[in-house]
Order: sequence, then C-alpha cells, then structure tokens
Amino acid sequence: MEPNIIRRLKRGILFSLLHAFIMFVVGMLLGGEPYWIGVIGFAIGGFVIGFFLTAKGKEKHEKEEQG
Repeated sequence: MEPNIIRRLKRGILFSLLHAFIMFVVGMLLGGEPYWIGVIGFAIGGFVIGFFLTAKGKEKHEKEEQG
C-alpha cells in the first residue's frame, strides 16, 4: 500500500492532465486554436481539485461511515 501523499499526488497530476486536455479540445473546437492561458489555468485547477479537494471529500466520507 502506497502512502497517502503519493496517492494524492498521482491523482492531482492525473486530474491536471485531464483538465488541460479537455480545455485544449474545447479551444480547438470553438476557436480553431488552443487557448493556452485557459489550458494552463485548467491544469492548475485540475491539480488543486485532485490533490486537495478530493482528499477532503474522502476524509469526510470516511468519518460519516464510521460514526
């Protein structure tokens, strides 16, 4: 079993890449060229969601199951 921080880091990187890819595709479909500021912003936002917010939600869910 891997440590919690490694799992969170993997999830953060995965979410970051996924959100950046989605913004890249949306930029290509709507404007014909990628909107790089949006791609970078979505990558940062995806990392924050994957690393910080999903961990908080998981902790809250585990506490509700126990008590």
